[in-house]
Amino acid sequence: MEHDLSPATLARLRRPRSYPAVSVLTPTHRREPDNMQDRVRLRNVVAEAKKQLESDPAVTRERRADVVRQLDQALSEVDLTYAEDGLLIFAAPGEHEVWSLGRTVPERVILSDTYLTRNLVSANAADRPFWVLSVSADRATLWSGGAGRVAENHAGGFPLTRDLGENFDAERQEQIGDAPSMFRDERTRHFLREADTAMSAVLRDHPRPLYLTGEPAALSVLDEFGTIARGAVQ
Repeated sequence: MEHDLSPATLARLRRPRSYPAVSVLTPTHRREPDNMQDRVRLRNVVAEAKKQLESDPAVTRERRADVVRQLDQALSEVDLTYAEDGLLIFAAPGEHEVWSLGRTVPERVILSDTYLTRNLVSANAADRPFWVLSVSADRATLWSGGAGRVAENHAGGFPLTRDLGENFDAERQEQIGDAPSMFRDERTRHFLREADTAMSAVLRDHPRPLYLTGEPAALSVLDEFGTIARGAVQ
């Protein structure tokens, strides 16, 4: 199920489609006992969408069969174990998407030549999404966060890793106070430069607040580069 609404994704979802573009909305629940009804309710609202397709004279038999198939595939992809407060299914000829929302939605079925995106936009705004980039000398991991959740994310090719080599002894460096020299090493700086460049690309495509975490020496190197560190919180 999708969570990440970037400007490019929103523009793609808003473009006109061949009729019918079906938007199915239903509220979901995070906890028992309320979530016990979610599966049945979801099946019922998808059945209502199929009923509207069947009764709409503007929908050809071929397109109806295609969209019904897309709805069935979308339904099979829903994992209510990780349900939030709302669910949104988009289905049109040849495509479907499932979005999990951190904000409740009314139960609705809309047939049009565009998808209904306003609930998606408002839920994304309420979620206040952010990025967390965690860096060390040999690993950079990216995390996507929002209201009440943080999960590892693989945008931009993350995680980035490198082999420090057999002769590297982090414990010995710490004992002799030589850890900062690791971050003066040109190979380490090159690795952190790659992480800086990759994160810059992620922020261009998915702009949101960024938090940087890691060893102070690693963060100091990113400060020197000045690209992502300029607007980030450390």
